[in-house]
Amino acid sequence: MLIHLKPTCASAHFDLTLLDFTFNGLLLREGRELATRRPSPNRTLAVACAKRERGPKDGILIETTSRLQNFTTVSRWRAGPHIVHHEIAYTVLDTEHDGASDDVVLWMASEAWSDRWPATVARKPPVVLQPWLKIPDDLDGPQEVRQEFSLPTLERDRIIKNAGFGLPEKRRPSLAFAFQLP
Repeated sequence: MLIHLKPTCASAHFDLTLLDFTFNGLLLREGRELATRRPSPNRTLAVACAKRERGPKDGILIETTSRLQNFTTVSRWRAGPHIVHHEIAYTVLDTEHDGASDDVVLWMASEAWSDRWPATVARKPPVVLQPWLKIPDDLDGPQEVRQEFSLPTLERDRIIKNAGFGLPEKRRPSLAFAFQLP
């Protein structure tokens, strides 16, 4: 299964750095496997990218040998002097395709792809629905944020060709740099 995730943090007040990211036992660390970059024109958004990729990418790809129905990610971000834990419990809603993405824009229909928006998920703007961490300007000390997020399966090609939709093509994460999970 190919999974596209966008560990994202936003703050207009604090400098942001991803410390580490865990996914089903896979630990990825800033400076080793990951880099904190800003692929979006919105400079307040920081996104985790594979360090081996050149330049800012719109998230990371994880390749698993099995289908996952439920998984949890934990991102630890440094926001100025503070550490913030962001946990997301994901539920994959179907088994129709061999990919999934928390990038809500990829769920929408386009000329090449059918609509994959789940009937159980309210239609809201992607920026409202997508899981991401917003650091409050008055943050004072450590913080833990937990979210639950349901997502449909997607075609692998949709993810490979459209991740980072709306951004320049060079901002798409490359399958060649996908993290492997047995």
